[in-house]
Amino acid sequence: MNDTRIDEIKARCDKATPGPWKWLVNKGCKDIKLVTVHSGNYYVMGFERWGFQQAQPIFQEYEKYEGSVQDRKSKGMTKAIELSKWNQTYRSDDGWVDHPDAELIAHSQDDIVYLLAEFERVTAEWDALKWRGK
Repeated sequence: MNDTRIDEIKARCDKATPGPWKWLVNKGCKDIKLVTVHSGNYYVMGFERWGFQQAQPIFQEYEKYEGSVQDRKSKGMTKAIELSKWNQTYRSDDGWVDHPDAELIAHSQDDIVYLLAEFERVTAEWDALKWRGK
């Protein structure tokens, strides 16, 4: 198991808004947001109009990114474009959203695949040891 990779995944989870999360959809007012299941549906991510045809995510910003959502001291919701960073100045499509929840979401697929592969590997090793009677 790659301890560095596990530490990176743990760090992403520790900085992100504590879960569990759920999607809250209000069809009547055409609103959808990602909220915590605990703490009174605390906002994780919502969406806001960006131009005439697009929307952008908005994220809950905190003074600190540790502890319960109440202890983090909310600074309110911030547009993703305001949290964005770019690798190069000449390309407008080479950026990312610099926010712990955005990082967790962006890495989730790869992290889950990695962790499942590690789980399968460790399970196979355990089964082999049991089969050999150790």
